[in-house]
Amino acid sequence: MQCTSCPAGKSSTTVGAISDSACACDAGSTGADGGAACLPCARGKYKAANASAACTSCVPGKSTSSAGASYASACTCDAGSSGSDGLSLCVPCAPGTYKALPGPQNCTACADNQHTQTGATGCVCNTGHAAEGPVCSSCVADKYKDAPGAHACTPCAAGQHSAAVGASVNPCVDCSAGSYSADDRTRCVQCHNHSHSSPGSASVAACVCNAGYEDAVCSACVSGKYKVAPGAHACTPCAAGQHAAAVGASVNPCADCSAGSYSTDDRTLCVQCHDHSHSFPGSASVADCVCNAGHTSNHTLCAACVPGKYKSQPGSGACTPCAAGKFSGSLCALADTCTNCLAGSFASGDNSQCVPCTLYSFSAVRSVDASACACYAGWSGSHPLCVGCAAGKYKLHPGPQACVTCDAGKSSDTPNASVYACRECPAGSFASMDKSLCVPCRADSHSSGQSDDPSHCMCNAGWSDVGAVCVGCVSSKYKTRSGPRACTDCAAGKYLSSVNASTDRCTDCPPSSFSAADKSACLPCKANSSAPAGSNASTDCVCDPGRFGATCESCAAGKHTALGAPCEDCGPGKFSPTPGSAACEACPPGSSNALPASTACTCEPGFTGEACVSCPDDSYKGATGAHACTSCPAASFVVFPDNTVLSDCMCQAGKYLREIPDTVVVGKATRV
Repeated sequence: MQCTSCPAGKSSTTVGAISDSACACDAGSTGADGGAACLPCARGKYKAANASAACTSCVPGKSTSSAGASYASACTCDAGSSGSDGLSLCVPCAPGTYKALPGPQNCTACADNQHTQTGATGCVCNTGHAAEGPVCSSCVADKYKDAPGAHACTPCAAGQHSAAVGASVNPCVDCSAGSYSADDRTRCVQCHNHSHSSPGSASVAACVCNAGYEDAVCSACVSGKYKVAPGAHACTPCAAGQHAAAVGASVNPCADCSAGSYSTDDRTLCVQCHDHSHSFPGSASVADCVCNAGHTSNHTLCAACVPGKYKSQPGSGACTPCAAGKFSGSLCALADTCTNCLAGSFASGDNSQCVPCTLYSFSAVRSVDASACACYAGWSGSHPLCVGCAAGKYKLHPGPQACVTCDAGKSSDTPNASVYACRECPAGSFASMDKSLCVPCRADSHSSGQSDDPSHCMCNAGWSDVGAVCVGCVSSKYKTRSGPRACTDCAAGKYLSSVNASTDRCTDCPPSSFSAADKSACLPCKANSSAPAGSNASTDCVCDPGRFGATCESCAAGKHTALGAPCEDCGPGKFSPTPGSAACEACPPGSSNALPASTACTCEPGFTGEACVSCPDDSYKGATGAHACTSCPAASFVVFPDNTVLSDCMCQAGKYLREIPDTVVVGKATRV
């Protein structure tokens, strides 16, 4: 077992306590012994012992600063009284002093212009004074305070004023009639001129203008206005059609404007109507002024009816124009005096006169305008100008229509034609653009009858169209028919030397020649060349056989060519002995050559001489060349073609071959 602590706020003074009943509340709290909780002594009470006894109240007039006081010395005097802490009694603060907080301190004397009752916790301002921070100040002028206390000074009522300072009774009095109180209520302000106010007026708004005056500063009613009663309302303007010159009128001074005049917008005076107009009495504007008969309104003026117009009644209406085709020269016409325009004339746009039709035209009676003037036949146009039909044109009827141009291929040289005078143009001519004449075709051309354009003139055969002229066909060209076609060139290889040729007379160039570029002649081929008939260019000329190159030079001996090709070497077994060979010759029998470009052949073995003939039957030849054959030994012979060496020699019949020492074999057989 072990000892247990008493609950919080309790303790025990008994040694050897065996239960919590020995636990009693600590000083400053109260409650039953044991495990129950203790309560702190309330404010104004205390308990000094450790026991279950109740808390003790402080003496009257004292209290504690907080709950849970454990000593009597915690009891202190309340605010408004003073004395030492503990069980002694407190003394209330005397009048004129105060104590704001509880405690042992002494009471404090009030400041100037303040006072208190017995036991006061604070001072209040005296009458005629009010708090301004920590001090009491005197009530300013226009305010007062008739009871002491913390409340503010009372301002004078609206419409009153006071100049007294520190007033403890109500000093405010009403402002007199014709004035109003200032915003600070310290004085009264007089109303402005020509205005008044009731007694006790509080602001300038209470000042109203007298009769005959208006606006914020009470200005006098201007001329044309009046005001019969005082007040804030505006001056009343004179009625429309009235006027008044008086200023500041307090009775109605307005009077009607007399006949022939009207009131101005500001009603200050009457203005006379403009000339040639009038108005009724009491007219209010210039619009009431109406123009007299014979006059019409021109904005703000009345203008006289101009010639060509009239007006029979007064008013603002327009003048009436004369009827169509009539005129009048009168100014300010009061009635219809308009007269018909005569034939050959028409009424002007303003009907003030009749205008004669232009020359070469006419019109009917009472024509309205220039469009009625019709130009005569043979003349075109309209007023103010009729123009005679030019040559090449005609007009059969009067009127505004245009002149008619002669038909295609026809012309007329008659001006101002009123009948059809157009005639056909003959062959070989054409009608001019204006159809006034027939123009001859250009030289070396012709046209059919009734042609209408220079393009109809066709160049004759043998002539071609170049721009605007016909140019004869040059040599080498021809043209077989008339027309716009160009001349035809001679065909390739032909020529024509004559000019203006109308038939195809082009001729073939002869052999060994060719046609010139312009086909006007044939040019010979270069030397040592030729061309067939009808050749067209120098390239048709070919070098003769055995010749070549641009100058057709001869091929060297041992070479050959044909048709102008480059020279070629003669091949083996062939030769050309002279320059200019067209072909190489074959070597004759019994001869040959092995080298190209040979000019001759060499005799073969067994052949001899210039003609390379076979060696005789009794001889042989073993080398090439033209030298002589070698004879066989006596009584021997050879048989062709075995005749090229000594051994080819054979013994004749009846002979035989016998070897002879140190000799050459003569034959190889015996002839039978």
